[in-house]
Amino acid sequence: MQFPKFTTANTTHTCQLRFHFDWYTRRRQPLFLSSAIATLLQNGLDIVVADNGYHLLEFDVSPSVLKTLMSLKNSTALLE
Repeated sequence: MQFPKFTTANTTHTCQLRFHFDWYTRRRQPLFLSSAIATLLQNGLDIVVADNGYHLLEFDVSPSVLKTLMSLKNSTALLE
C-alpha cells in the first residue's frame, strides 16, 4: 500500500481535527424551544470554545438536541 506524499504546502487540510458533539435532553423532552435558551447555549459554547482554543464551525439547536461541530485552530500543533 502506498501513501500519498504530503508537502508542507498541502498539509494544512490534512492535520485539522474536527469534533462532532450531540447533546440530547433526558427522555428527549423539548427543553430547547425558546430562542432565549438557544442564545444562552450559543453564548456558553462561545465561552468554552474560546477558553480551549477551538473554532465553532456549526451550531444547531432543535427542541431536544444540541449539535455542534468544532475544530482546532490552525495555529495549534497536534502533538502539544
